[in-house]
Amino acid sequence: MYDGIDTVAVVGQKDKAGDEDVVAFVQLEEGQEVIPEKVLKSYLKKHLANYKIPKHIYTVEELPKNATGKVLKRVLKEELEKGELLEPDVVLHKKEEKATSASDETVVDIEDKIDEVVGVVKDKQEKQE
Repeated sequence: MYDGIDTVAVVGQKDKAGDEDVVAFVQLEEGQEVIPEKVLKSYLKKHLANYKIPKHIYTVEELPKNATGKVLKRVLKEELEKGELLEPDVVLHKKEEKATSASDETVVDIEDKIDEVVGVVKDKQEKQE
């Protein structure tokens, strides 16, 4: 792995043609300065086939994880869908709260699911009007 990188998560993002682009989220080691997207892509071009190179590489302060430490890729996909990730060379979201136990994580997941369902219901209601 590239020096200074702690963890990486890769997800697919739908493009206008209906295909998926590769998008990477990079969590740096503590104290590591942001590594420019161009530098990382240059490194990856030496080690991966072109179609595997991420279209965008976002640096995050901390990847969202569940209580067992597994990266929550659905949360990353949701951030992509919101369209708020515009600057690849800037450290994105700062995780303000961290689940301290499995039950805390479950509460967070349930709240996320409720918000998602409420959004779908509102969309359906608006379409009916």
